Amino acid sequence: MNKYARAFWFITFSTILLCFISAFTSPRTDFRFITKSEETIAQVNKGEFEILLGQTKYYQAIINRNRLVIVESTEPELQGSESDVTFEVTRETRDTLGVYYDNKDEQGNDLPLGMIRLIGLYWDGGEPFKVRLTAKKRSSPLFAEIGYTLSHLAETYDAASVVVDVKAPFSLGTANSTVKDVFGKDIDIDALIIKFAGENGIPPQLIKGMMEQESSFRPAWRYEPFQDAQREISDGIFKNNKFVVTDNSMGSSFPPSTHKREAVAPSFYNETQVKISNYLIKYWKDYVQPGATNKPDVILGSGSDRTDNLTEKWKERWTLIKGDKKIKNLKDSVHNYVKSLITDTSTDLGKKYNRLAQTRIFTSYGFTQMMYSMSIEDGIFNKETDGRYGQTNTQYMKKTDASKYPEMLNEQDILMPRYSDRMLRNLNLLFPGRIPESEWKGKNNNTGDTYEGFEANWKGSLYFFNSGDGYADKVWSKAQKYLPQ
Repeated sequence: MNKYARAFWFITFSTILLCFISAFTSPRTDFRFITKSEETIAQVNKGEFEILLGQTKYYQAIINRNRLVIVESTEPELQGSESDVTFEVTRETRDTLGVYYDNKDEQGNDLPLGMIRLIGLYWDGGEPFKVRLTAKKRSSPLFAEIGYTLSHLAETYDAASVVVDVKAPFSLGTANSTVKDVFGKDIDIDALIIKFAGENGIPPQLIKGMMEQESSFRPAWRYEPFQDAQREISDGIFKNNKFVVTDNSMGSSFPPSTHKREAVAPSFYNETQVKISNYLIKYWKDYVQPGATNKPDVILGSGSDRTDNLTEKWKERWTLIKGDKKIKNLKDSVHNYVKSLITDTSTDLGKKYNRLAQTRIFTSYGFTQMMYSMSIEDGIFNKETDGRYGQTNTQYMKKTDASKYPEMLNEQDILMPRYSDRMLRNLNLLFPGRIPESEWKGKNNNTGDTYEGFEANWKGSLYFFNSGDGYADKVWSKAQKYLPQ
């Protein structure tokens, strides 16, 4: 055998041997052939990815160079997934799972087999919220190369594993990052939102979207006359409450001397005693939603008993007189009719609306417009946040302490703990127990509606914040402008 023949057979044998060895080589983490950038290469090589608080990322299991690997994307459009794969998400650090995981995309559609979605859920600036994502595939591999077939291999499990670390966003969108607080000072609203969103597992973009919807990022003051008219003097919110408006007083510690008048929207706090009916009539347009030319206007708050069915009375009157040619202005006539109902002190309805307006207690405050009357309900708040922000009626809002006045809800450090707790409470109403970590399937027992998936459940929970038609969609639409970056 000459030297050329020996060289040929040496090369052939070496090739076969290398192929044979590669079939049994344990998976490595050198995935340069499937990455798109040096940054991604570095992440994969160290077996760790990053996800922002509130951010969605999709992870896919594929076969590359005879090994199972995990790759990520911000869109559910990866190709070549292995369908015979199961995923596990486990805690790598901390006692709480730092991400939510789902088999549905952001529109609620089922993901392809071999793919999973993670959403950054917790971040508090302390020990990282790392999770381990593991993909496992059961297979019966056959190896054939240059005439050799190895069919005697037993069933094996191929597995890939990466760590995903939840990080704080740099910003929430590019707009409305700096706003004025009730003291007239500039604050970093993104940093405020990220803090409370990360501590409580609330999507930060949802909070920012709600702030735009509720107050356009201004400290708010909005009196709610319909809720006030429904209250009973025996209600617990009045017991020992130092902020009740009486004939002789607007209540203790009023107005707050440190709050800037020009900062509060749409106007500064009401500072004088007034009856509910008189206030409502004076600011009528603030509580009525105009209808089309040939349709009646709607009293804001309709759909609940808090309006004493005034919307229904409105529609009845509209239907009764709309064909009367003697009436020149149909809408004004209906307006005047409804106003007469709430000012007639000879009726039970009129008596309700002719009491002193509790313009401190039945009022929404702050960037998220939170009702003071709800913030002091005994036994409700601080349950979901596990006491992170003080016990009920002690640290923040206390109706017997004149220094804890209702207008403090316009102060962001007071508002945000209560708001966070309320948001979690509303979400938890969709489930029989604690909020699950994955595959959420919630139900609104008030309406019978059911929800599947991350977005659907959060939107469903907004019903308990505002049951108005289209409210959840409006908030979620605004939230898309403030995705974590």
